[in-house]
Amino acid sequence: MAFYWYNALDEVCVGVKDPDFELWEEAKVHFIRALALPLKGEDYTLDDVFGLHKGQAITWSSDVYGMSALKVEKALSIYWDMQATTYKKIHFITVEEAGKTNSTLATTKPGADEIFVWRLGNSLHARTNTGADLGAGSYLEYLEYPDDTSWDDANTTGTNLLLTFTLPYIKQAILLAIQSLTAEDNDFKG
Repeated sequence: MAFYWYNALDEVCVGVKDPDFELWEEAKVHFIRALALPLKGEDYTLDDVFGLHKGQAITWSSDVYGMSALKVEKALSIYWDMQATTYKKIHFITVEEAGKTNSTLATTKPGADEIFVWRLGNSLHARTNTGADLGAGSYLEYLEYPDDTSWDDANTTGTNLLLTFTLPYIKQAILLAIQSLTAEDNDFKG
């Protein structure tokens, strides 16, 4: 069984009563947004989005790791050097919490076996209790954001969406896209 971008967008257009596909480009935008929306919260399981679940060995540079090449929607976890004999606990913190930490002030710095990590834009930042550079040895587990890079308007099939998402997840995204496109159309009509 296959379910392609074309099939999803066809269902969105039919759902908004657009049999002539005049809203094709808008349907594409709304559908991609609907695929990504559950990832922002916790309204998904890793089984639903198995094709977006990725991992990457990372090397820190001055306690910063740039993620722009990875298309990270959500950082799930970081493992510190799985080959090491001593392990560090990774704690994800907010940017606000990071602003309250200091690698030299004992009451706010990470413990000897801890690393604080926070995301700022498309970079991860880390702080150790010594302020030492982390270097290589970490592994990032993340969800890649869904996009339409595999979509080709000249090719009506493109990538089989069932190689990335479960069918119920796709159907939920189609319904969300229909609802948001209908609401946008109603707002436009006044």
